[in-house]
Amino acid sequence: MTQPGVAPQRVVLVGLMGSGKTTVGRLVARRLGWEYWDNDAELIRRTGRSLAELVELGTEELHKRERRVLVAGLTGTPWLVISAPGSVVPVDDEVAQLLAPCVVVWLRATPAILLTRLHASAQHRPLGADGRSRITAQAAARAEHYESIADQVLDVDDVDPSGLADAVVAQVRAPQGVLPEIAD
Repeated sequence: MTQPGVAPQRVVLVGLMGSGKTTVGRLVARRLGWEYWDNDAELIRRTGRSLAELVELGTEELHKRERRVLVAGLTGTPWLVISAPGSVVPVDDEVAQLLAPCVVVWLRATPAILLTRLHASAQHRPLGADGRSRITAQAAARAEHYESIADQVLDVDDVDPSGLADAVVAQVRAPQGVLPEIAD
């Protein structure tokens, strides 16, 4: 959660897969003139494995790898919009400290919307046979954690990604009133 009086150098979008983190993240980065970091894409790039192959490693191993990549994004270059993995919660002490100066935005979607979106992109997002129950359980289990780390909660079900991006950009600019200059 952002620290009062400190201009944020990173925006971190959290939420379940299918909530629009990638779409909104790219729009926010473009509008701010910042770089974009998709945790899933970076994980695939760093490991040389597909998302399906990474899922086969098991949930615990996948989450460890997702966390390592997220920490790299949170400690690397500033002026970054990060689409965090859904597994970012619960947050450990190190990640909590790294999130403190960031604007953290929870893109909240209902399980029904998530399932619709995930079925439309099934070739990229392995859901398995129990997709509905898995998404519903994750939504219930993670909601409190997402809310505890979020500076802003945006309901995405009936909102255009452009409108969501506008809301995030307004949140980033709010603490100082203007976006800080970026040195070349």
